[in-house]
Amino acid sequence: MKMNIKAKIFLCALTVTAASLIISGLVVYNYVIAIVKEQAIRDNSAKISQINEQLNRMSEQAKKVAEYILTDDKVNSLTQKIPNLTEEQDYFNHRDINGTLRRFIVLNEFICNAIIMRNDGDIFCNSNGYEDYYKEN
Repeated sequence: MKMNIKAKIFLCALTVTAASLIISGLVVYNYVIAIVKEQAIRDNSAKISQINEQLNRMSEQAKKVAEYILTDDKVNSLTQKIPNLTEEQDYFNHRDINGTLRRFIVLNEFICNAIIMRNDGDIFCNSNGYEDYYKEN
């Protein structure tokens, strides 16, 4: 099949244009992909750093709350085993300790439960229902 000169020039121009577009597209793609990967790594590193800082603050706050609970005179006096208590007195003693623990937890947005276990296995908790779980385990 014979092609006239106009068709040959058009075909040659089309081939050169298509090849140059494909090559420039691949070069730009590789360049942009590298930039996007680098930016994603920087963004994720910044997010991880922020999350790490938040977790450190939460951990420090939890440690401070635990220290406050352990050094609180009222909690220490109430959690001591008092001999010869009636069942009713023991119940109200537990209730007072649980109420005191609730006050510590209300002031903190990160801690949900505070549990104190005495040497004799008696458990004090700010939320009802957890004592049985920890007694079993």
